[in-house]
Amino acid sequence: MIGWRSLASIGSVLLAAGCGEPRLLGLSCGPDGCSALRAPYERCVLRELPRETVEANAHVLRCVLFTLDELTSPSGDERTFLSKAEVFDTPRRDDLDLRMAESVPGWGDGVVADCAKLLAEPIAWVPLATTVGETGVSNFEAAPLVAGRSHRVLLIDSFTNVQARRVEIGATIELSCPTVPPLIQSRPFELVHRLAPPLPGGARTPEPVRCTFERPVLLSRLYRRTLLTTSFVVRGRTAKSGEVPLWTSKDDWTHELASPTDFQAGDGLGWDCNLVNNDVTPIIDAAVLADACSLFGIFRLRDGDSGPSPEACVPR
Repeated sequence: MIGWRSLASIGSVLLAAGCGEPRLLGLSCGPDGCSALRAPYERCVLRELPRETVEANAHVLRCVLFTLDELTSPSGDERTFLSKAEVFDTPRRDDLDLRMAESVPGWGDGVVADCAKLLAEPIAWVPLATTVGETGVSNFEAAPLVAGRSHRVLLIDSFTNVQARRVEIGATIELSCPTVPPLIQSRPFELVHRLAPPLPGGARTPEPVRCTFERPVLLSRLYRRTLLTTSFVVRGRTAKSGEVPLWTSKDDWTHELASPTDFQAGDGLGWDCNLVNNDVTPIIDAAVLADACSLFGIFRLRDGDSGPSPEACVPR
């Protein structure tokens, strides 16, 4: 791990700019006001997935879980931040999915013996990077993503060998972290809409949901649970533009907005989720249904807003 430069207090980052104007880390201030500066970052985690030989015409699904306890907080508390997540050194037809969660109770670090069982757990994963047979990069440099030293990271590796011979697969994970506390931060939100079992065999349950932002935010990413969900449609609702389609999800579970979308206080989101139980017996496990129709996302406050985070999008 590369060393961190610690700061005793925010006063220690007050510098003199070359033009004689004061500069506070995160803001460059001049006669016409202040503009945001991006916090410098460096590599803080480098992990290699154990290499594995895959037989001809075979498919493998494997998961590796690890904790971010090796990180050091640039602000001197338990908060850490991620500026960039990258997965590389992957062969063609190798699909990788890198996720983070605040906690994954009951599961230790290392190779996960039952990947499918872990993925069925009602865990609010934050998507970091995905690939489809190539390098995948997610960049949070403009507003680093808040994490913690107890957060867990999961790499899901799904590979199909279509060749008539054995191949060896592997992957490398690289996370980058800011070396100073970022002024502008991104945070994940969870719009929990819990469903109570049972879901009868063969039943389909439409679940329209709405929520409202309490403060102005910039929304950059949406994602959802995939278990049992046959359709998932998300719309933005703003006083300025009315209802705007944001995401029609089918097989995909995460959606990166082309540019951060501006929501004013009182604006919000609406989404429709259809669940179906294709079995003849009811689903009675609360863990299976708990968050199946929840919407998750990543937002940040507007540039220059240093106030406490809003409660995100409050279900109505």
